[in-house]
Amino acid sequence: MKRIRMTHDLSNLAALAPLAREITVRGVSHDDDRDALGALLYLAYLGGPDQEENNPDEGRREIDRTIDGAYGPFIASASFVASDPEGVVGASLVTRFEELPLLAHLIVHPRIQRRGLGAALALRSLEALAAHNERVARLAVHPESPARGLYARLGFVEA
Repeated sequence: MKRIRMTHDLSNLAALAPLAREITVRGVSHDDDRDALGALLYLAYLGGPDQEENNPDEGRREIDRTIDGAYGPFIASASFVASDPEGVVGASLVTRFEELPLLAHLIVHPRIQRRGLGAALALRSLEALAAHNERVARLAVHPESPARGLYARLGFVEA
């Protein structure tokens, strides 16, 4: 699948916007979160240009590949899960790929997309990377993905 590479200079980060009170953000639990993240990944990409998974089980396998290192070592200190009273609603998953941090997945449940959670999770990950003296982060996005505009607003530029 065709992807556009984008990079972000971590010396220039936007301020974090506050989240709705019912949303909490925490680090990723390597084992406990995998099923919920797999289902979320499937739902978040369903029907869009990024959809590669055809069911939640395939979503789980993609989450397993990400956390288990298929895209480079998983960076737990810069990866986050967001929940509300109904369950897991978002995640930012970061790996180290080709020597640089990679925002491997930024996923938000369809029922709360376009409300700032994706931006908040991405910025939280970028801030964590900057706090660990990383200078640049990157991602790869489908040319027709609606997230492409979000990434540009956050400061990512095409590489």
